[in-house]
Amino acid sequence: MKSIITTIALFTLVACTSTFNKSSVSKNKQPSTDLNDQLLALAKLYGYVRYFHPTDEAMVVDWDAFLVHSINEVKKQEQPLDKTLDELFKPITQHVQVLSIYDSTPITKLEQPTKAAQLKYWQHHGLGDDAPAAYHSSRVGDVPATPLNAFATWLEVQDIANHQYRLSARVKVMTDQVAAGGRLTFSAFSPAYQTFGQNTLTDHLITDNEWQTVTLTGQLTEDAIFLIVGAELVGKGQMWVDDFALEVSADGEHWQSIPVPNHQFNADPDDDSGQWRFNDSALYQFEVVNEQDNKVMQITGSEWAKPGAIFKQQESMVYTVQEKALNEDWKVHLPITVWDMPGEQLNTAYELLNLQLTHTDMTAMDGTDEALRIANTIIMWAVLNHFYPYFDVVDVDWDAALHTALTDALNDQNEIDHINSLQRLMARIQDGHGVVFAPESVQLTGVPVAVQLVGDELVVTGSRLEAIQRGDVITAVDGTAAMSYFHEQKLRVSGSPQLVQFRALNQLGLGEMNDNVTLSVQRGTDLFDHVYTRTPEQSGWSNLFFNAVSEQDFMSIDELEPGIFYVNLKKITKQQFADHLDQLASAQGIIFDQRWDGKRNNEGQPLSVISDLLPHLTDTTITSGNWQIPQIHQPDQKDVTFSINNWDVAPKTPYFKGQKVFINLPSVVSSGETFSGMVDHYDLAEFVGEPTAGCNGNINYIYMLNGYRAMFTGMKVEKHDGSQLHLIGYEPDHPVEVSKAGILNGNDEYLTTALEVIKQMSSSN
Repeated sequence: MKSIITTIALFTLVACTSTFNKSSVSKNKQPSTDLNDQLLALAKLYGYVRYFHPTDEAMVVDWDAFLVHSINEVKKQEQPLDKTLDELFKPITQHVQVLSIYDSTPITKLEQPTKAAQLKYWQHHGLGDDAPAAYHSSRVGDVPATPLNAFATWLEVQDIANHQYRLSARVKVMTDQVAAGGRLTFSAFSPAYQTFGQNTLTDHLITDNEWQTVTLTGQLTEDAIFLIVGAELVGKGQMWVDDFALEVSADGEHWQSIPVPNHQFNADPDDDSGQWRFNDSALYQFEVVNEQDNKVMQITGSEWAKPGAIFKQQESMVYTVQEKALNEDWKVHLPITVWDMPGEQLNTAYELLNLQLTHTDMTAMDGTDEALRIANTIIMWAVLNHFYPYFDVVDVDWDAALHTALTDALNDQNEIDHINSLQRLMARIQDGHGVVFAPESVQLTGVPVAVQLVGDELVVTGSRLEAIQRGDVITAVDGTAAMSYFHEQKLRVSGSPQLVQFRALNQLGLGEMNDNVTLSVQRGTDLFDHVYTRTPEQSGWSNLFFNAVSEQDFMSIDELEPGIFYVNLKKITKQQFADHLDQLASAQGIIFDQRWDGKRNNEGQPLSVISDLLPHLTDTTITSGNWQIPQIHQPDQKDVTFSINNWDVAPKTPYFKGQKVFINLPSVVSSGETFSGMVDHYDLAEFVGEPTAGCNGNINYIYMLNGYRAMFTGMKVEKHDGSQLHLIGYEPDHPVEVSKAGILNGNDEYLTTALEVIKQMSSSN
């Protein structure tokens, strides 16, 4: 890559090398010196450069150390902000210009310096920053593999610990694209599928259009048992592969052949045992073809299949500079593409910066450090700004939320303050997966009491404390009136209104371990205070997701009345379900309960509602909702598109032909709503209780400084008919509102309603 110094002469307008034109500043308004405003500008520039400015230096810089260093420099306020930002970012950028918001300097475009220079830019399939498998980020123009360009087969091999291996195949490639070609791939995994043993590729890309035998060698780890072998094409062109062979050796002299099914691609396409796995896409297509009366695997890379590309863009990428506001005073001219020279070294300014960053000690930082609090706020805000897919249905001024969060970061004093502030920021996006996790050094827990909102009272529904009983009313927590306390808790919970209420109730009295909390309680006409010490022994009873304190004791499965069965989906095991299949198939009605009583069933593997139950509720193949992963190549989610996929569920016998209802709460979230969506769309049952959470889609993670992390929903999911699911969920056909009398009497009003519905459905049928 060309450094700023060596390429600056290539600007089409030489005058634009200046970062700030003082003559163009409005005489009526001087730039703000408010630290919060300046940190807001840093936050935006950080997100733009980290995720959308693809220099080599930005790829390798220690971003955490860089951000802390930048915060400390901005806080000094020793010079105009544009100069500070220019000095900070110049070592890791090409031609990024910070300008006054009033500066009319035109955007400049850099011409290709030589024919060898490659245009590089970011593509994000979601955010692939140490992310789950569904998400991937790639710098287009780089050679590293993507999930879309390979075919492979899966082998299970015993007794190969610490063996050498060699994988070979015949290969030929046709391509005229720079940095394109083909190669073999090999990976190994442990029995738990967790330890990544190997992920090796041939040393160089193959470009010869003549058949040749290519061999890949290496050493297996001691826990290797599952092997993945295959080949991939990188970039535009075609690749042909045949005659796979795999051998292992304990001593390097005596080699044992490991069979590779369908190694010559002659198997019947319907023979599953001989199938190679691949994903056809707009970038790469896979096909077994005849080549001189010999069957071979052919990979074709389309015109969009540039090295590193992970999705097809609507138009070809050219050198692009975007103008983005940083705050009310400053803007940036941001190249989202760079010209990269093969073999170019990192620039000298970066090397000096990197040396400086090595002296930025963050190991002892915690929530008492202002720079850490600001950095975590900026990291979380920037990730969500560019990658959270539901801003179209969430009513939030995200820039204003950042301003507020930065104010909190400046004012907070300790870890608890900082966690609460991050939670309030996350709550603004109303994401049911939006959860902030404290570092291990901070232990938080609530009181082992379950409460329900009845009218404007917090009524106890279950208690592990002798002093507090079912039916008691919590009137205050640490002197704060109960409803005021409850509303304050809701400000730190992200999600739909129904989920926010459910989760805020889950964590009554949340605070640091070993601290005291005072509950003011009313029992009839009696008023008293109970002081509880949050202890590790009681810490497992309540968390954000579930409150395990319950006066109920749900059966795994039971026949409530002749022909009417009850199944608790949180407690029943696969074996219990299998043992009752015939009874459930012939039942007049079945109540499926998605509530949990806090008691574990350790008698076997838990039931999967999607793979074990759902196939018995349908007599035809049904399809899931669409998973929509954002495809992002510009900041601020401009022109975002989505990759869309789904999957089918085939019926299994026996079919449950009786009437069916599900008891739902807002705790039915994510995969629970995948299941509920299919039940709802195909009219497989009726819903009793409360709305589900209104949150679906695979999670993604945000990693912040010193053990702080957060998760959020990384993909968009709608209802089958294309209508909004987020924040809404699946409404009950038969709503249930718990009464205070029902709580006092120990009545299960959800189950009572479900039983009435089943009887009505059966009689009307």
